[in-house]
Amino acid sequence: MQQWLQTLLAALAEFAGEEDESDVLDDNAGRMLVAAPESMFGPMLVYDTTNKKGEHLRVLSLNGMHESAMFLDESRFSDLVFPYTRLYDTMFQANISIERVLMIGGGGYSYPKHLISTHPEVRLDVVEIDPVMTRTAKEFFGLNKLINAYCADDPSRLGLINEDGRAFLEQRASDADAPRYDAVLNDSFAGGVHVPSLASLEAAQAVKRCLAPHGIYMSNIIGSLSGQDSQFLHAEANTFAQVFDHIWVIPSRNRKDWMRDNYLFIATDEPCEFAQGKRFAPRENGLIITDENNPTVSIGNIED
Repeated sequence: MQQWLQTLLAALAEFAGEEDESDVLDDNAGRMLVAAPESMFGPMLVYDTTNKKGEHLRVLSLNGMHESAMFLDESRFSDLVFPYTRLYDTMFQANISIERVLMIGGGGYSYPKHLISTHPEVRLDVVEIDPVMTRTAKEFFGLNKLINAYCADDPSRLGLINEDGRAFLEQRASDADAPRYDAVLNDSFAGGVHVPSLASLEAAQAVKRCLAPHGIYMSNIIGSLSGQDSQFLHAEANTFAQVFDHIWVIPSRNRKDWMRDNYLFIATDEPCEFAQGKRFAPRENGLIITDENNPTVSIGNIED
């Protein structure tokens, strides 16, 4: 076996992530390597394993970090494995019409599979910068099955766009004739860091221009509510509060505020209520991330 494969498999065997994957995956279970495609961000592994309930899973990892997973049971191919991904369904609790959705970051396309298969009224565009990710999802993670089963009669239900997320936002925002989205979802990372170009004030302004007036923005942020790991989450709240009227944060698990978790970060102008969420107010004189002053690489690193 190639040395880098051995290294990655060893890292996966030792990995006990602080995010909610560690509550799902069984670190002691065996792993059967299925494929090892090379992505633009480094080597990926596709492997089969089991979770702590003994259910058979297929997992996609990039540089030792879990990117996505799916159940191998054919009847559950669109069920969501990781708890944080289920939080995106919170958009349907916002009492707004959700018919057109944009998702930035495809990965293994777990949430797109869930959304398209459970909400026939929704049309979804997925922007994924790496074409290898999309090809891997088609071949190994049921994306082709989804397209054939749910989009064959109406291919416009799912748009697969190979482009940089920020570039797409700017392009769509500048097109006055382009339909606006009811929701923009962000689940993108770059080499173990929240994507800097999607974290800034200018990115928030582009998101807003892509949204309908009632629209909602949701992003997966890994961090904490207090302590050292809270810097990026609070900076994002400060930044997006310059553009949107309401900021909410919903944890994927019931944890202490200082403990790292996957948080669903929500920004909207609508006066929505989320029972399980926490309202966030911007901190006085708090950091506002801009394209020019963007410390995301240092404060938004999810690997530390």
